[in-house]
Amino acid sequence: MTVQRKLKSKIRTFAPTVIDRLQIALGRHDKTYGGEFSALAQILDSLKISEVIEFVDIGAGDGFNMSIAFPLSKSFATRGLLIEPNVKQLEFARRIYKNKDFSFCSEFLDPVNISDILKKFGFLNPTYIKIDIDSFDLDLLRGILHSHILPKIFSIEINELFPPPFKFEVKYKGEIVPCTSPLFGCSLQSVVDLATEMNYSLVSLAFNNAFFVYNDSMRGDLKSYNSKSRLLYEIGFLNRNWRELFPWDIKYEHWLKASETQLDRLVKKHEGFDEARMIIY
Repeated sequence: MTVQRKLKSKIRTFAPTVIDRLQIALGRHDKTYGGEFSALAQILDSLKISEVIEFVDIGAGDGFNMSIAFPLSKSFATRGLLIEPNVKQLEFARRIYKNKDFSFCSEFLDPVNISDILKKFGFLNPTYIKIDIDSFDLDLLRGILHSHILPKIFSIEINELFPPPFKFEVKYKGEIVPCTSPLFGCSLQSVVDLATEMNYSLVSLAFNNAFFVYNDSMRGDLKSYNSKSRLLYEIGFLNRNWRELFPWDIKYEHWLKASETQLDRLVKKHEGFDEARMIIY
């Protein structure tokens, strides 16, 4: 979730309205951004998963506003781990899921400790992992996959301003630096390259949330877009109503139309570019 959307939901995060409370009670609350949960539900349906869905939500927020955990837990039998360093938000999530088989973690993650944390909570073979930290998301994913924790499905928030084949990512350099510019996270192509290496297929893009399925689990009508990431980017983001959902991106619309060389130049000239922790390759 980008900083702009987090700021917009900050008040509601800690003060749910009467309608929010009623929706929680009735299980009718789905505020995932841009159809994120719908994309996941379609994948789960295609895979015909019948067992309890074990999922890990990294960057879970309060578990309610714009959260994939809430509709997932209302629609499927689940066992979940919500990871969120904001203690107030995590406490809100604890109250919502007090009767669920959920665990909660407020530790700060990095590519080194993530595998130990997942092992500590017993998520060695999760069905689904979601990553959305607006920072070194791709390095965190590397830490998971390279430690041989291989979920059937993972999703990761991409930086929608970088169309394939442009490659960009924020690297982990020993600290978490908050996103203060459009230069956050990673490009879709950078994730696809790692996914291909680790035997995963890009199967869906819900605006800026990319979904991947382990190749050994592929079935049904799912198809791989690893070699056609630009096409899926156009289908899932560029040719949709992105200006309505991402109005803060409009001033960077020229980035979407730039060549790789031009985009490289634009990124490096941006005041938020930090060559010590951001790479273009």
